[in-house]
Amino acid sequence: TGVPVEEEAYEITAEHIPLARATEPPAAPLPLAAPAEASVPAPQSVAPHPLDPILAPLDQAQLTAFLVERNQLAPGQTYRDLNPDYTDRILAQPARFLATAGFVPTATA
Repeated sequence: TGVPVEEEAYEITAEHIPLARATEPPAAPLPLAAPAEASVPAPQSVAPHPLDPILAPLDQAQLTAFLVERNQLAPGQTYRDLNPDYTDRILAQPARFLATAGFVPTATA
């Protein structure tokens, strides 16, 4: 069972409400600051990679899948992450690499 609580009535009088002093002028509103210009970072330029002319035009998802399947890349990497030896092999025989990766038909005899 609950204990009844008596409610008290309060009368609000002028002494409870703070009044502005008549001798002080109202405070001027604070000036609005000019909005800060959004600082957009400049796009970072990527240094050219020796494989760019050969591999950049290709379907990157297909290329990456091929290189991951060959254990040359981990998921999330790109051809720019290839080790230098594999890069040199591609540069030495680009047509062979493209054919092996399925980007150009192999020549038939």
